[in-house]
Amino acid sequence: MRPLAVIAVVLIGALAACGSGTKAAPAVLTGIDWQWTLMTTSSPAAQAEVANASHYALDFRPGGQVTIKADCKTGTGTYVTKGSAMTIKAGALTAAQCPPGSRATEFLAELGAVGSYLLVDGRLALELKNDAGELRFSNGSVPATTLLS
Repeated sequence: MRPLAVIAVVLIGALAACGSGTKAAPAVLTGIDWQWTLMTTSSPAAQAEVANASHYALDFRPGGQVTIKADCKTGTGTYVTKGSAMTIKAGALTAAQCPPGSRATEFLAELGAVGSYLLVDGRLALELKNDAGELRFSNGSVPATTLLS
C-alpha cells in the first residue's frame, strides 16, 4: 500500500506542475484541421487576422507527414518535433495560380521559418525562429481520437 501512496504523490506533483499557467506543447497535434487565423510579426510589430482561415490549413499526421492547404495550393510536407521544438518543410504542392490577395506565398514561407509550437487556450501557435512572430491556428475539426471514444 505504501508504494502506491508514493506514486500518487509523484503523480499529483506532476499534474500540479502542468497547471502552472505556462505555455506547453499540445498533447494532441495530429488528427486536427488546424486553420490559420492570426499572424503576428515583431519587426515591424503588427498583428493581422487571416481572412478565409479555412483556406490555410495544416493536418499533422503520425510519422512526420503534414497535409498543407495554402489557398489554391495543396500538398504535403514533413514536420519534426522534439519537445516543443518544431520544423516544417513543404514538399510537393499543386502549381495552381492563386487569385490576387492570396496569402499562399507568405503562408508557405512562414511555415519554413517555424521553430517551435505551443498550445494556448486550445489554439495552436507556431512560433517563428529568432522571435520573428507567430502564426496562430484554431481547431477547425474534432480530433479523430475524440470521435472513437
